[in-house]
Amino acid sequence: MAGRKEAAATDAEVEYRDPWGDVDLLDKNFAAFEKRKQELAAKKQAEAAEQAAQAKAEEAKTTARDSHGERRSDSREKQDDRRSHHRHDDRRRHDDDRRRRDYDDRRRGHDDRRRGYDDRRRDYDERRRDRDDRRGRYHERDDRRRDYDDRRRDERRDHHSRRDREHARAKEPAPAPVEEAQPPMSINAVMVADRVNEILGAKTIRRSDLEPLFTPGFQLLALSDEQELGTRSELDDLLRILDGQAGWKVHVRRRLYIESTSNPDLSFALDIYAPGSGSLFDAHGPTDTAPTGATALLWRIQFNHCAQVYASAVEGTAVSETEVAQSDFMDTSVVKQALDLVLRPGGLTSDIALHYNDYINVPVLG
Repeated sequence: MAGRKEAAATDAEVEYRDPWGDVDLLDKNFAAFEKRKQELAAKKQAEAAEQAAQAKAEEAKTTARDSHGERRSDSREKQDDRRSHHRHDDRRRHDDDRRRRDYDDRRRGHDDRRRGYDDRRRDYDERRRDRDDRRGRYHERDDRRRDYDDRRRDERRDHHSRRDREHARAKEPAPAPVEEAQPPMSINAVMVADRVNEILGAKTIRRSDLEPLFTPGFQLLALSDEQELGTRSELDDLLRILDGQAGWKVHVRRRLYIESTSNPDLSFALDIYAPGSGSLFDAHGPTDTAPTGATALLWRIQFNHCAQVYASAVEGTAVSETEVAQSDFMDTSVVKQALDLVLRPGGLTSDIALHYNDYINVPVLG
């Protein structure tokens, strides 16, 4: 306790001194600071100089290497130039030799051709001299001898030419005999009707045989008033049904065939079918079975195909089971209706020919 009091008394007795108030000490501190600053600056300069010296040394080494490489590249380029120059000289000498050889070959060929030309010219001159000599000797003959030689030469030439012509004519094949062209076959109404009946009477009906017989615009009409009873589409449906089926018996009792000499492409056939043995059509339209009643069909054939069929039911004399004379048959109503359709505009004219056949009592030969 006493020590503390003594120390406090001592501090109180010491006079306070401001360090910044001492000028000498301040100068001393500033001098030390400047010296330290100069030392640091000198050190930095020394380091910078050392780095610059190292960089310069490295650059010198690099420059030395580059200059050495350039010298080597220059020497290589000079060597390549010398080699290319020698190579170019060799190529030039080779080309000169080749051109010289080609020229020599062409020259030799030209000389050979020239010698051949001279030889041919010499031969030609010799032949011409010989010909002139012979001609001179020939002209020295008298005119009578010359005329005789000319005549003999002409005779020999004519003889040889005539012989050659005869020989060539003998080698030629004989001409084929010309056949007269046959006129195209015309199909009439009787042939079409018989063909349809034949197909229907076969064991199996084939649609492919019936279709070509009818035109695309085929019509089935009533014989009395020409009312439409069927079309081609209905006929096609009927043929599809009948295709492959068994046929039925078709029996024509009487037929009236009508034709005209002025219009051979148009013909008619009036067929009278017995009951139960008709064709594809009856008075009501197309049928896939044999009609039960007697039927009359008027076939209209134009340009070898069936264009229309007129159907009607028939009774009386026309369908009689006994033989009927032509005059009696012509007086029936069905024949009169058929003739009214035939003899009108679009049909046949008055110059018609009628062919009547009654198949009731057909004579059998043998």
